Formats: sequence, C-alpha cells, structure tokens
Amino acid sequence: MLPHRYPITLIMLWAVTAATSFAGPRPGPAAADCAPSCERTLDTTKVYLVPEQRATTVPSLNLREVATTVPTMDLKIDFKEEKRTVCVTSLKPREEDRVVTSTTMVPETHIDPCTHCQTITYRPVSQTKTVKVTVMDCVQETREVIVRVPILTPVESSVVVKQLALDVTTVPAVVTTYKLVTMPGRLSVPVPPGPCLPPSCGHSGH
Repeated sequence: MLPHRYPITLIMLWAVTAATSFAGPRPGPAAADCAPSCERTLDTTKVYLVPEQRATTVPSLNLREVATTVPTMDLKIDFKEEKRTVCVTSLKPREEDRVVTSTTMVPETHIDPCTHCQTITYRPVSQTKTVKVTVMDCVQETREVIVRVPILTPVESSVVVKQLALDVTTVPAVVTTYKLVTMPGRLSVPVPPGPCLPPSCGHSGH
C-alpha cells in the first residue's frame, strides 16, 4: 500500500542521516603546527517505515427482496335477475263531442221605398254546432322491469407482500499498517589536519 510515498520516505531518511552525520562539535584549532590527523565519533539515527500486514474481517451489506404470502378475505360479487312491478303514468287519447258557437254573416235584401233600389246588407247570426275534439287523459299503469340484484359472497384469498431485507455478513481482508523503527549507530569520521604554518623568522639584536 501507499506506493507513491516511498520516494518521499527515502528523501526524509537521507535528510535525517545527513543532518545527524554533520552534527557535532566543531574541531578546535590545532594544538601544534602541522599536527597529525585524528578521528571523530558521530552518533547517527536511521529511521525506517516498516509495513505490517494482518488478517481481519470487514462487514459486507447485502440487500435482498423478501416475498411473504399473507392470507386475507376477498368479496365475490354475483348477480341475479328479478322481475319488479312499477306504476307509471301515461297519456291516453280519446275523442269527445263539444258544442262550438260560431258567427256567420247572413245577407239580407232591402228595397228603398223612395228610389225603389235594391240593396244587400249582411247581418251577423250566431250558430252552434257539435264537433269532435281529441283529449289526452293521464292514466296510471303497471309494468314489469327486470333488475340485476347483487349477491355478495366472502371468499378466502391471499396477497403477496414484498419487502427489502438487509443482511450483514463479514468477508476476509488484509489490513496494512506502517511501524516507525529507529536504529541508532556511530560513525568514525577522520578529521583533516590543521594548516601548516611557516616557521617564524627571529631577528638578533645589536
């Protein structure tokens, strides 16, 4: 795991080792001119990231459908035909005689006594006569009609109820962790000799 962190880890190890190698007291001035070289001991610490794996289990979620048959009661509907009698009102025509009075104009002839001329005048005369008239009468009658009567019968039935169930199981897995390991050490580093100074020239006094 974490393959992209290996270059960063190597750079950190190199930086820690280099800093520790160059740490330490500075060399003092040479005790004598052209002194022989000596060694210096340095304490170092190396840092390692060690991967460790262990076997474990992780949860696994499974979603499934559960169908359950549940008994219930249903209703069966049947029909039967029955005759029923109803009373209705209808119109029946009939003829009857009625006396009707009418007015007619009857001509009359008159002679003028002076001129002896003949004139005709009309006189209204009332007349009565019998005519036939159609009259509608309301008559009640009984009639038969056929109706459908429902018959309800309870019957046993069943329905299917679908639900979702969640199952939790475990599966094997490998877990990788990193452990920090430090390793102390010592390095012997040779110290370069100091610069050789030329001998001083003495002057004799007079």
